[in-house]
Amino acid sequence: MDSEYPDSPGTGLFALLNPLLAHSRFVIGFTATVTIVTIAISFAMPSYFRSRTAFAPESGETATLPASLQGLGSLAGMYLGGGSPGSPYFYSAVLMSDGILDQVLQSRFTDRNLPGDTERSLLDILDIPAEELPARLEKGRRKMRNLCGTSIDKQTNIATFSCEARDPLLAYEVTHRFMDLLDDFNARTRMSSARQRRIFTENRLEVVREELATAEEALGEFMIANTRWDQSPVLQLEKARLQRTVDTSAQLYMSLIDEYERARIQEANDIPVITTIYDPSLPTRRSRPSRRAYAVLGLIVGFLLSAAIVYTREYANVLEITGAKEYQVFRNNIGTLLKR
Repeated sequence: MDSEYPDSPGTGLFALLNPLLAHSRFVIGFTATVTIVTIAISFAMPSYFRSRTAFAPESGETATLPASLQGLGSLAGMYLGGGSPGSPYFYSAVLMSDGILDQVLQSRFTDRNLPGDTERSLLDILDIPAEELPARLEKGRRKMRNLCGTSIDKQTNIATFSCEARDPLLAYEVTHRFMDLLDDFNARTRMSSARQRRIFTENRLEVVREELATAEEALGEFMIANTRWDQSPVLQLEKARLQRTVDTSAQLYMSLIDEYERARIQEANDIPVITTIYDPSLPTRRSRPSRRAYAVLGLIVGFLLSAAIVYTREYANVLEITGAKEYQVFRNNIGTLLKR
Protein backbone atom coordinates (compact mmCIF):
# COMPACT_ATOMS: atom_id res chain seq x y z
CA MET A 1 0.00 0.00 0.00
CA ASP A 2 2.18 2.85 -1.31
CA SER A 3 1.16 6.39 -0.59
CA GLU A 4 -0.18 8.54 -3.41
CA TYR A 5 -0.23 11.78 -1.43
CA PRO A 6 2.06 14.73 -0.88
CA ASP A 7 4.52 14.91 1.94
CA SER A 8 1.95 16.37 4.31
CA PRO A 9 -1.02 14.24 5.31
CA GLY A 10 -3.23 17.33 5.26
CA THR A 11 -6.30 18.03 7.35
CA GLY A 12 -10.07 18.04 6.92
CA LEU A 13 -12.66 15.53 5.77
CA PHE A 14 -11.10 14.81 2.37
CA ALA A 15 -7.70 14.20 3.94
CA LEU A 16 -9.37 11.52 6.11
CA LEU A 17 -11.34 9.92 3.27
CA ASN A 18 -8.64 9.89 0.60
CA PRO A 19 -6.48 7.11 2.21
CA LEU A 20 -9.56 4.93 2.69
CA LEU A 21 -10.66 5.45 -0.93
CA ALA A 22 -7.15 4.80 -2.20
CA HIS A 23 -7.05 1.48 -0.34
CA SER A 24 -10.77 0.69 -0.67
CA ARG A 25 -10.12 -2.89 -1.79
CA PHE A 26 -8.13 -3.58 1.33
CA VAL A 27 -10.71 -1.86 3.56
CA ILE A 28 -13.60 -3.78 2.00
CA GLY A 29 -11.77 -7.10 2.02
CA PHE A 30 -10.54 -6.75 5.60
CA THR A 31 -13.96 -5.62 6.86
CA ALA A 32 -15.68 -8.50 5.07
CA THR A 33 -13.17 -10.99 6.51
CA VAL A 34 -13.68 -9.78 10.07
CA THR A 35 -17.46 -9.83 9.59
CA ILE A 36 -17.40 -13.40 8.28
CA VAL A 37 -15.18 -14.51 11.16
CA THR A 38 -17.50 -12.83 13.67
CA ILE A 39 -20.58 -14.50 12.16
CA ALA A 40 -18.76 -17.84 12.18
CA ILE A 41 -18.01 -17.36 15.89
CA SER A 42 -21.71 -16.70 16.53
CA PHE A 43 -22.56 -19.98 14.78
CA ALA A 44 -20.05 -21.81 16.97
CA MET A 45 -21.58 -20.38 20.16
CA PRO A 46 -24.39 -22.35 21.86
CA SER A 47 -27.91 -21.10 21.19
CA TYR A 48 -30.16 -20.06 24.08
CA PHE A 49 -33.95 -19.75 24.15
CA ARG A 50 -35.86 -17.45 26.50
CA SER A 51 -39.29 -18.19 27.96
CA ARG A 52 -41.24 -15.24 29.39
CA THR A 53 -44.23 -14.72 31.63
CA ALA A 54 -45.79 -11.59 33.10
CA PHE A 55 -47.69 -11.15 36.35
CA ALA A 56 -48.98 -8.48 38.70
CA PRO A 57 -49.67 -8.67 42.45
CA GLU A 58 -53.31 -8.54 43.45
CA SER A 59 -54.55 -5.10 44.42
CA GLY A 60 -57.35 -6.10 46.79
CA GLU A 61 -57.42 -4.84 50.37
CA THR A 62 -56.55 -7.16 53.22
CA ALA A 63 -58.57 -7.18 56.41
CA THR A 64 -56.78 -5.98 59.50
CA LEU A 65 -57.37 -6.08 63.20
CA PRO A 66 -58.11 -2.94 65.19
CA ALA A 67 -55.15 -0.85 66.18
CA SER A 68 -55.50 -1.88 69.83
CA LEU A 69 -55.20 -5.57 69.01
CA GLN A 70 -52.36 -4.95 66.56
CA GLY A 71 -50.55 -3.14 69.38
CA LEU A 72 -51.04 -6.11 71.69
CA GLY A 73 -49.80 -8.40 68.94
CA SER A 74 -46.66 -6.34 68.40
CA LEU A 75 -45.92 -6.54 72.12
CA ALA A 76 -46.18 -10.32 71.82
CA GLY A 77 -43.74 -10.28 68.90
CA MET A 78 -46.39 -11.07 66.29
CA TYR A 79 -47.22 -9.18 63.08
CA LEU A 80 -51.00 -8.95 62.77
CA GLY A 81 -51.44 -6.09 60.34
CA GLY A 82 -52.43 -6.87 56.75
CA GLY A 83 -51.49 -3.89 54.64
CA SER A 84 -51.13 -4.08 50.88
CA PRO A 85 -49.85 -7.26 49.23
CA GLY A 86 -46.25 -7.53 48.13
CA SER A 87 -45.03 -5.25 45.38
CA PRO A 88 -43.55 -6.58 42.11
CA TYR A 89 -40.11 -5.80 43.51
CA PHE A 90 -40.86 -8.02 46.49
CA TYR A 91 -41.90 -10.92 44.28
CA SER A 92 -38.91 -10.34 42.03
CA ALA A 93 -36.63 -10.75 45.05
CA VAL A 94 -38.55 -13.86 46.12
CA LEU A 95 -38.08 -15.48 42.69
CA MET A 96 -34.32 -14.98 42.88
CA SER A 97 -34.03 -15.94 46.55
CA ASP A 98 -31.83 -18.84 47.59
CA GLY A 99 -34.81 -20.90 48.76
CA ILE A 100 -36.68 -20.74 45.44
CA LEU A 101 -33.52 -21.23 43.39
CA ASP A 102 -32.50 -24.30 45.41
CA GLN A 103 -35.91 -25.88 44.87
CA VAL A 104 -35.74 -25.22 41.11
CA LEU A 105 -32.19 -26.57 40.86
CA GLN A 106 -33.17 -29.78 42.63
CA SER A 107 -36.38 -30.22 40.60
CA ARG A 108 -36.32 -32.85 37.88
CA PHE A 109 -36.78 -31.99 34.23
CA THR A 110 -36.57 -33.96 31.00
CA ASP A 111 -33.04 -33.95 29.56
CA ARG A 112 -33.67 -34.22 25.82
CA ASN A 113 -29.94 -34.53 25.12
CA LEU A 114 -30.05 -38.06 26.49
CA PRO A 115 -31.77 -41.03 24.86
CA GLY A 116 -35.24 -41.88 26.12
CA ASP A 117 -35.94 -38.38 27.49
CA THR A 118 -34.33 -39.14 30.85
CA GLU A 119 -35.38 -37.01 33.80
CA ARG A 120 -32.55 -35.37 35.73
CA SER A 121 -32.21 -32.58 38.24
CA LEU A 122 -31.54 -29.12 36.82
CA LEU A 123 -28.17 -29.22 38.58
CA ASP A 124 -27.20 -32.19 36.41
CA ILE A 125 -28.69 -30.75 33.22
CA LEU A 126 -26.68 -27.54 33.71
CA ASP A 127 -23.53 -29.65 34.22
CA ILE A 128 -22.77 -28.16 37.63
CA PRO A 129 -19.56 -29.93 38.80
CA ALA A 130 -20.18 -32.90 41.07
CA GLU A 131 -19.10 -31.64 44.47
CA GLU A 132 -20.77 -31.50 47.84
CA LEU A 133 -24.42 -30.42 47.50
CA PRO A 134 -24.02 -26.99 49.20
CA ALA A 135 -21.17 -26.07 46.84
CA ARG A 136 -23.14 -27.29 43.81
CA LEU A 137 -26.17 -25.28 44.86
CA GLU A 138 -24.04 -22.15 45.30
CA LYS A 139 -22.64 -22.50 41.78
CA GLY A 140 -26.09 -23.33 40.45
CA ARG A 141 -27.59 -20.22 42.04
CA ARG A 142 -24.95 -18.02 40.40
CA LYS A 143 -25.63 -19.59 37.02
CA MET A 144 -29.40 -19.30 37.36
CA ARG A 145 -29.15 -15.62 38.26
CA ASN A 146 -27.34 -15.15 34.94
CA LEU A 147 -29.97 -17.12 33.02
CA CYS A 148 -33.12 -15.76 34.71
CA GLY A 149 -34.32 -12.35 35.77
CA THR A 150 -37.24 -9.99 36.22
CA SER A 151 -38.00 -6.63 34.65
CA ILE A 152 -40.69 -4.35 36.11
CA ASP A 153 -42.80 -1.74 34.38
CA LYS A 154 -43.00 1.06 36.96
CA GLN A 155 -46.09 2.60 35.38
CA THR A 156 -48.23 -0.54 35.37
CA ASN A 157 -46.53 -2.50 38.18
CA ILE A 158 -46.38 -5.50 35.86
CA ALA A 159 -43.37 -7.79 36.32
CA THR A 160 -41.97 -9.82 33.43
CA PHE A 161 -40.01 -12.89 34.46
CA SER A 162 -37.89 -14.83 31.98
CA CYS A 163 -35.51 -17.77 31.92
CA GLU A 164 -33.02 -18.93 29.32
CA ALA A 165 -31.93 -22.46 28.46
CA ARG A 166 -30.30 -24.23 25.54
CA ASP A 167 -33.46 -26.29 25.08
CA PRO A 168 -36.64 -24.25 24.41
CA LEU A 169 -38.83 -26.79 26.21
CA LEU A 170 -36.53 -26.73 29.22
CA ALA A 171 -36.72 -22.92 29.34
CA TYR A 172 -40.52 -23.20 29.27
CA GLU A 173 -40.63 -25.86 32.01
CA VAL A 174 -38.18 -24.03 34.28
CA THR A 175 -40.17 -20.79 33.98
CA HIS A 176 -43.34 -22.71 34.85
CA ARG A 177 -41.61 -24.22 37.89
CA PHE A 178 -40.54 -20.79 39.14
CA MET A 179 -44.10 -19.47 38.91
CA ASP A 180 -45.55 -22.56 40.65
CA LEU A 181 -43.12 -22.07 43.54
CA LEU A 182 -43.96 -18.36 43.70
CA ASP A 183 -47.68 -19.15 43.95
CA ASP A 184 -46.99 -21.70 46.67
CA PHE A 185 -44.83 -19.25 48.62
CA ASN A 186 -47.45 -16.53 48.29
CA ALA A 187 -50.27 -18.79 49.51
CA ARG A 188 -48.30 -20.24 52.43
CA THR A 189 -47.03 -16.85 53.60
CA ARG A 190 -50.39 -15.10 53.46
CA MET A 191 -52.23 -18.10 54.94
CA SER A 192 -49.69 -18.17 57.75
CA SER A 193 -50.34 -14.48 58.45
CA ALA A 194 -54.11 -14.99 58.53
CA ARG A 195 -53.74 -18.05 60.75
CA GLN A 196 -51.51 -16.06 63.09
CA ARG A 197 -54.17 -13.37 63.41
CA ARG A 198 -56.84 -15.98 64.16
CA ILE A 199 -54.71 -17.76 66.79
CA PHE A 200 -53.86 -14.49 68.54
CA THR A 201 -57.51 -13.42 68.65
CA GLU A 202 -58.52 -16.87 69.88
CA ASN A 203 -55.96 -16.79 72.70
CA ARG A 204 -56.93 -13.27 73.69
CA LEU A 205 -60.60 -14.28 73.69
CA GLU A 206 -59.88 -17.11 76.11
CA VAL A 207 -58.02 -14.78 78.48
CA VAL A 208 -60.81 -12.18 78.45
CA ARG A 209 -63.42 -14.91 78.99
CA GLU A 210 -61.62 -15.99 82.17
CA GLU A 211 -61.27 -12.37 83.30
CA LEU A 212 -64.99 -11.80 82.75
CA ALA A 213 -65.90 -14.95 84.68
CA THR A 214 -63.65 -13.87 87.56
CA ALA A 215 -65.16 -10.37 87.61
CA GLU A 216 -68.72 -11.73 87.57
CA GLU A 217 -67.88 -14.16 90.35
CA ALA A 218 -66.38 -11.35 92.46
CA LEU A 219 -69.48 -9.21 91.92
CA GLY A 220 -71.78 -12.08 92.85
CA GLU A 221 -69.88 -12.84 96.05
CA PHE A 222 -70.01 -9.16 96.97
CA MET A 223 -73.78 -9.00 96.44
CA ILE A 224 -74.31 -12.14 98.56
CA ALA A 225 -72.13 -10.88 101.39
CA ASN A 226 -73.56 -7.34 101.33
CA THR A 227 -77.29 -7.48 100.90
CA ARG A 228 -77.66 -3.90 102.18
CA TRP A 229 -74.78 -2.38 100.16
CA ASP A 230 -77.02 0.51 99.08
CA GLN A 231 -77.11 1.81 102.66
CA SER A 232 -73.32 2.30 102.87
CA PRO A 233 -71.36 4.79 100.71
CA VAL A 234 -68.23 2.65 100.96
CA LEU A 235 -70.08 -0.47 99.80
CA GLN A 236 -71.71 1.53 97.02
CA LEU A 237 -68.27 2.55 95.71
CA GLU A 238 -67.01 -1.03 95.90
CA LYS A 239 -70.07 -2.33 94.09
CA ALA A 240 -69.66 0.31 91.36
CA ARG A 241 -66.00 -0.65 90.91
CA LEU A 242 -66.86 -4.35 90.56
CA GLN A 243 -69.67 -3.54 88.13
CA ARG A 244 -67.32 -1.45 85.95
CA THR A 245 -64.88 -4.35 85.81
CA VAL A 246 -67.67 -6.68 84.68
CA ASP A 247 -68.98 -4.20 82.08
CA THR A 248 -65.48 -3.55 80.67
CA SER A 249 -64.67 -7.25 80.43
CA ALA A 250 -68.04 -7.99 78.85
CA GLN A 251 -67.60 -5.23 76.25
CA LEU A 252 -64.10 -6.45 75.35
CA TYR A 253 -65.34 -10.04 75.24
CA MET A 254 -68.11 -9.19 72.77
CA SER A 255 -65.67 -7.22 70.62
CA LEU A 256 -63.25 -10.13 70.53
CA ILE A 257 -66.02 -12.55 69.55
CA ASP A 258 -66.71 -10.39 66.49
CA GLU A 259 -63.01 -10.17 65.65
CA TYR A 260 -62.57 -13.90 66.10
CA GLU A 261 -65.35 -14.68 63.64
CA ARG A 262 -63.86 -12.23 61.13
CA ALA A 263 -60.42 -13.80 61.60
CA ARG A 264 -61.82 -17.27 60.90
CA ILE A 265 -63.44 -16.06 57.69
CA GLN A 266 -60.27 -14.20 56.73
CA GLU A 267 -58.19 -17.33 57.29
CA ALA A 268 -60.38 -19.23 54.86
CA ASN A 269 -60.35 -16.50 52.22
CA ASP A 270 -56.85 -15.07 52.54
CA ILE A 271 -55.20 -17.10 49.81
CA PRO A 272 -54.13 -14.46 47.26
CA VAL A 273 -53.64 -15.19 43.60
CA ILE A 274 -50.98 -13.43 41.59
CA THR A 275 -52.64 -12.15 38.45
CA THR A 276 -50.93 -13.80 35.49
CA ILE A 277 -50.90 -11.46 32.51
CA TYR A 278 -49.76 -14.26 30.20
CA ASP A 279 -48.50 -17.77 30.82
CA PRO A 280 -44.88 -18.80 30.20
CA SER A 281 -44.21 -18.81 26.49
CA LEU A 282 -42.67 -21.66 24.53
CA PRO A 283 -39.80 -19.93 22.67
CA THR A 284 -39.49 -20.63 18.95
CA ARG A 285 -36.56 -18.31 18.21
CA ARG A 286 -33.24 -18.16 19.99
CA SER A 287 -32.61 -15.21 22.27
CA ARG A 288 -28.86 -15.33 21.84
CA PRO A 289 -26.50 -15.16 20.15
CA SER A 290 -28.05 -12.63 17.78
CA ARG A 291 -26.25 -13.23 14.49
CA ARG A 292 -27.52 -9.96 13.11
CA ALA A 293 -25.93 -8.13 16.05
CA TYR A 294 -22.71 -10.09 15.53
CA ALA A 295 -22.72 -9.17 11.83
CA VAL A 296 -23.14 -5.47 12.64
CA LEU A 297 -20.40 -5.74 15.27
CA GLY A 298 -18.11 -7.43 12.73
CA LEU A 299 -18.72 -4.65 10.20
CA ILE A 300 -17.95 -1.93 12.73
CA VAL A 301 -14.87 -3.61 14.19
CA GLY A 302 -13.58 -4.66 10.76
CA PHE A 303 -13.94 -1.16 9.34
CA LEU A 304 -12.32 0.50 12.36
CA LEU A 305 -9.39 -1.93 12.31
CA SER A 306 -8.87 -1.53 8.56
CA ALA A 307 -9.03 2.26 8.87
CA ALA A 308 -6.50 2.16 11.70
CA ILE A 309 -4.14 0.03 9.57
CA VAL A 310 -4.50 2.36 6.56
CA TYR A 311 -3.91 5.53 8.58
CA THR A 312 -0.96 3.98 10.40
CA ARG A 313 0.61 2.93 7.10
CA GLU A 314 -0.02 6.35 5.54
CA TYR A 315 1.51 8.11 8.50
CA ALA A 316 4.53 5.81 8.35
CA ASN A 317 4.96 6.60 4.64
CA VAL A 318 4.83 10.32 5.32
CA LEU A 319 7.47 9.98 8.04
CA GLU A 320 9.65 7.87 5.74
CA ILE A 321 9.38 10.40 2.91
CA THR A 322 10.11 13.37 5.13
CA GLY A 323 12.98 11.52 6.77
CA ALA A 324 11.85 12.12 10.32
CA LYS A 325 14.65 11.27 12.71
CA GLU A 326 12.35 9.72 15.28
CA TYR A 327 10.93 7.36 12.67
CA GLN A 328 14.38 6.20 11.57
CA VAL A 329 15.35 5.51 15.18
CA PHE A 330 12.08 3.57 15.63
CA ARG A 331 12.77 1.44 12.53
CA ASN A 332 16.30 0.71 13.68
CA ASN A 333 15.02 -0.37 17.09
CA ILE A 334 12.41 -2.65 15.52
CA GLY A 335 15.04 -4.17 13.25
CA THR A 336 17.35 -4.83 16.18
CA LEU A 337 14.52 -6.41 18.14
CA LEU A 338 13.59 -8.76 15.29
CA LYS A 339 17.20 -9.95 14.88
CA ARG A 340 17.38 -11.14 18.48
